[in-house]
Amino acid sequence: LEWCYYDAKEEIIKNIRKANILNKKPVEIFKDGISLGKFEGAIDIEKISQESYGITLYSKVISKVCLGKLKQYKGFTFVFY
Repeated sequence: LEWCYYDAKEEIIKNIRKANILNKKPVEIFKDGISLGKFEGAIDIEKISQESYGITLYSKVISKVCLGKLKQYKGFTFVFY
C-alpha cells in the first residue's frame, strides 16, 4: 500500500545512535586523588587509556567503579559527573 516509508536498516542505525547517546554518562578519572580529566563516557577513556596512561582500562570495569561496585581499578578511581 506504501502508506509510509520504512527502511529497517535505517531504523536500526537510528536506534543504535539513540542508545549510545542515552547510555553515555560523563566520567571523571582520578589518580591519587588528582583529576586527570573529564570524558564524555567510559568508552572514551578506554580508547585513549593505553596511549595516555600506559595501561589499558576497560569501559565495563570503569562503569563498575562509577557505580560503587569496585573501589578502584588499576590504581585509578572514576566518578560520573
